[in-house]
Amino acid sequence: MFNLVVGVTLNTFNHIKGTSGKAVLLTDSQNEWLAIQKMMAISKIPRKYQVPSNPLRRGSFRVVMSAAFDFFIIFVILANVVSMSVRAVFS
Repeated sequence: MFNLVVGVTLNTFNHIKGTSGKAVLLTDSQNEWLAIQKMMAISKIPRKYQVPSNPLRRGSFRVVMSAAFDFFIIFVILANVVSMSVRAVFS
């Protein structure tokens, strides 16, 4: 009996939600906030970093911001995971 009540309630809620095209239990201001959050999630705002003036910092900045550095860090993390797994299995 409980499953029937829950099923009918969910079915009715989904039907109302489908016909109105927006969230049923939200106020207009909440729907507006939700729409703004969705737009912000979709939009890609490029990040602009200020390049340091110090030569040592500038070189470090360029190394860290490169794609090769990202791949290197991922490789090191994966190698660490494999190393810990092998150590755990054979000890």
